[in-house]
Amino acid sequence: MAAQTLQFIALLSTTMYTGASAYASLVEHPARLACGTTLATQVFPHSYRRAIMLMFTLVLVATISSLGVWTYDDRTIWFVGSVAVFAIIPFTILAITPLLSELLEEGPDLEEARANLLLRRWGLLNNVRSLLGLTASALFLYATLVPV
Repeated sequence: MAAQTLQFIALLSTTMYTGASAYASLVEHPARLACGTTLATQVFPHSYRRAIMLMFTLVLVATISSLGVWTYDDRTIWFVGSVAVFAIIPFTILAITPLLSELLEEGPDLEEARANLLLRRWGLLNNVRSLLGLTASALFLYATLVPV
């Protein structure tokens, strides 16, 4: 029973993360950029600050619950999925945080060309996070539907 509950939590939190991240990449961020760099630079910090705690929490819950399943299930797929979803955190710290610090601190004072470059780069890097979440979601779904 505990393993099934952990499976549910791992799958739910990972797919919630993936959906939210994909929404940001495919809908919210392109719409923000379509409004022009000046407006995008003004609204991006507010959007990002609201999303970060939710996204971080979902990644942690997914990682912990999938590792919990792995202790019960002992199939490598749960461990690999937990590594994929956890990889979002160091990837964010190493690849996205330096970009964010400039974008969030400078904000409206950034030169338009530089701000546009940073916003577009953030969009590409967020795609990587979405793919990591999608990978973990697919692994967890497979492991749930195809028991040993």
